[in-house]
Amino acid sequence: MDLAEELARIKENMTSAPFDGKAADVILFLVCETLNALERGITSAGFERSQIIYGCLPAGEAAQVDPKTWMPKEAQLRRVLASRSNLVELDYKQGRGRGILSNYRLKLADRASEEPCSDGESLSQTGRTIRYVRTSANEIKPFFLLRPFLKKEMKNRSVRGVIFLLFFVLFGALLTAVVPFLLLLSLVFGPSSVDLKSILLLVFVFMVFWLVWRLVYEPLIRLIDSRVVQAPAWITGILEDPCELEMYRQSDGQWTRLVRFTGECTLCGGRVELKSGKPEHAYPLVGRCINSPHSHVYSFDRMLMSGSYIGPPLPS
Repeated sequence: MDLAEELARIKENMTSAPFDGKAADVILFLVCETLNALERGITSAGFERSQIIYGCLPAGEAAQVDPKTWMPKEAQLRRVLASRSNLVELDYKQGRGRGILSNYRLKLADRASEEPCSDGESLSQTGRTIRYVRTSANEIKPFFLLRPFLKKEMKNRSVRGVIFLLFFVLFGALLTAVVPFLLLLSLVFGPSSVDLKSILLLVFVFMVFWLVWRLVYEPLIRLIDSRVVQAPAWITGILEDPCELEMYRQSDGQWTRLVRFTGECTLCGGRVELKSGKPEHAYPLVGRCINSPHSHVYSFDRMLMSGSYIGPPLPS
């Protein structure tokens, strides 16, 4: 495998589906600059902390930070890189004394020393870890009324974001709360006699509007804290499979997009999709294999794009 080809693939993947975090910014900078160095004929390009910081931050902000405290830990950088590729690894050389600065560079992973594992070891090690992939921002088609907002990534603090928030979220949530309240007031301050039909009607309206709140608007409110939620059915197109809403942060603000996280089950090879973790697990979202959704279950980490097996104990 050629290093330039693999770095180009990583760059395309991280550019088409970016996510927040200093570690991701550092890895993307190393990938881009290493590619540029390879194009100039430099086969081994190393970068110091100050170069990385000025490449990831605006000049004015970079001059005010301490390189030692700003740089993510080496282990964190390795995990983010491993979530994108297992063919490229980070080579870190720590500075020793004055004039010898810490150096970061990317290289092809050395797999010559790896020993083949037995069938039992393969099941217990590789069968417990899964890698997720994220679709590109424009691959999923939203409902036609929402395509001006969510056809691509939507910046939250923009004209599109404000219109979506005011008319589709706040106005709808306010309507959901006001209508049952007005009906209740009509019963309280209306005719003195309240019959069973009016009470049943009030209960029915409350149930309907509770379901509307629970299925339509509550996931959008939960997205602020959870960062990834299952997209309500009214957001996606009729022919679209279930997908997720993801909110992430970049240097210019927060963005929202429709994505789909999938993986390949390491136990049976089936497709793994994000589903609700309840009732077996406390996690809000877990990866469930479509072939065995209650047995082949994995955790989900959107930053590392990986998960661990959390299903029933595997046979020995």
